[in-house]
Formats: sequence, C-alpha cells, structure tokens
Amino acid sequence: MLGKLFKHQMKSVSKVLIIIHAALLLFGIFLGIAAPSLTVSTSSLSIYELVFIISMTLYIIILIGVMYTMYILLAIRFYRNMFTSEGYLTHTLPVKPGTLLFSHILTFSVWYMICMLVILLSGAFLVIGAGGVSELTKLIRSLPEYFNTNMFMVIFWILQYLIIGAVSSATMIYASITIGSLFAPHKVVASIVTYIIFYVIIQISTMILMMASPTMRSVMFVQYSVVGITKEIFPILLWSELELLLFTAAFWITSHIILTKHLNLE
Repeated sequence: MLGKLFKHQMKSVSKVLIIIHAALLLFGIFLGIAAPSLTVSTSSLSIYELVFIISMTLYIIILIGVMYTMYILLAIRFYRNMFTSEGYLTHTLPVKPGTLLFSHILTFSVWYMICMLVILLSGAFLVIGAGGVSELTKLIRSLPEYFNTNMFMVIFWILQYLIIGAVSSATMIYASITIGSLFAPHKVVASIVTYIIFYVIIQISTMILMMASPTMRSVMFVQYSVVGITKEIFPILLWSELELLLFTAAFWITSHIILTKHLNLE
C-alpha cells in the first residue's frame, strides 16, 4: 500500500516540479554557453558582460525560487491531502496514519534529492560552458585531500547528509502543518507560525550545540589553515546530524500522535 500511496503522491506533484527543475537546468546550460571567457578581462564592462551579470543574478533568484517552490508545493499537497475535504477520503483508506505520513515524507525526500542534483548539474554546466572544466576537475579531485579522507567517504558523507537533511526538512514542515491543523479556522497561519518557531529553535540549538563541541571550539579559537578547517568538518557535521535526527524523531512522534488521536478536519 505504501508503494501505491507514494506513486499517487509523486504523480500529483511531479508535473509542476519537473517543469521548474527542467527550466533551472536549461537556464544553467544556457548561461554556460553564453558566458564570457574567464580569461578575458577589460577595464570597463561591455554590454555583453552586463547582460551576463544580470542573467547570473536571475539564475540565483530562479535557483532559490525553485527550492522554495518545491517546499511550498509539497507542503500544500500534504495539507490538502490530510486536512481539507480531501482528507475525509484519505483517512477512510485502510491505511495507518504513520503510513500516510511516511508516503509524504518519502515523496518530499525524493524531490529534495532531485532538486539538489539539478542544482549541482546546472552549476556544473554553467562552469563547464564558461571554460572552467580544468578548475572544476581540479576541485573535485582535491576533495579527498581537503577532507583528509578518500573520495568514497566524501561521497558517502554528502549523500547521507542530504538524506538526513531531506527527511528532517520534511518532518519539520509536516509537523508544523499537523500542529497548525489543531487551530481551526486559522490552520494555515498557525502552521506558518509553528514552522517559524521550529526554525528559530533549531537555529539556536544548533549554535549552542556546535559551540559546545570541542572540535568547533578548536576551529573558532585556534588559527587554522583552510585545509586544517576542512579536516575538522566531519566531526562538526556529525554533531549537526545527531541534532537533526533528534528533531526528526520529535517531529515524527508529534505528527503521528496528532494524526492518530487528535485529527481535526474542520
């Protein structure tokens, strides 16, 4: 049943998300093709370079817009599917609330990973098109040295950090909406306020936790080279991941309890 729910959720949001992610990817390719040579420098800006600078600014705006559009669309989908008139049908299905919640989290996580991949590819196409192939290759090859490990571990850390980030983002958004559903008839406003509160709490706790980390204190108060700092990054990320996992568990439990015992469709 989880597979059918996941397929249904993906189908309901993928059309719009595919379009906006394809637009970002194509724009990155276009900018790469249209980019001025990195080796050319002039004393004054040409019209061509000015247009490119404006285009780059637009690219960054689109990039941020794609991410937030994905967040908003998936949040709206969850809200409509679980707490509006559509929710009456959803909750009559022979499926446990936890399975319904997990199907939305899985959908969010998949699109989160797709979004990160598209951003990475569009940026790579931009750099390659602008003539920065050698610089990009050099950067990728130097990652194991910078992080004092091998390429496999670098990829592993990046992937698992993205997965944890995706799941924690999903559970925080859905927990905010679930809590907001208790405050009829101001569900949407309550959901937004709850999300802001959660966000502030996480930012403050992250700062406190990282400051309490011996590794972070060393980075802050001991003079490090760039390479020295990057060698300390994995212990710092570990602290951050542990915190995210704790918040993720709390958000999941909160959402599950409300959906199971305090569901409000009014």
